[in-house]
Amino acid sequence: MTIEYTAMLTLDDGGRYTAEFPDLPGCITFGETIEHALEMARDAMEGWLAVHLTESAPVPTPTEAHGAMVYPIRPRASVAVPVWLRRQRERRGLTQAEVAMRLGVSQPAYAKYERVGASNLRLSTIEKLQKVFGESIVCV
Repeated sequence: MTIEYTAMLTLDDGGRYTAEFPDLPGCITFGETIEHALEMARDAMEGWLAVHLTESAPVPTPTEAHGAMVYPIRPRASVAVPVWLRRQRERRGLTQAEVAMRLGVSQPAYAKYERVGASNLRLSTIEKLQKVFGESIVCV
């Protein structure tokens, strides 16, 4: 599963590009060029996702969009992995405590895995998580 959200760009009257994510309400930014707008969009998306993970707020499933000014944006692994973990856990109807038990760690230790910047996962832990969820983590 790849985590990727769609940014829609529009050119405003001032010649700037506005980037907005239809799946992430209120996640809007801009740039002077398309490239700059896409850089800013990635930063804005990662910030939006980090806040929602920290606050245990819902993280929407990305939808597909097509068009001339539509760009898929992938978050960096440090954001994509916590999003992936949350989505996998919720998709299976598991609590953090249940996943933690299957991993052999405490619930507070597992909770850090679902927060951006709270934990650096070891490769051995990633392998265990992949076994728990039966899927490979694909971030980039």
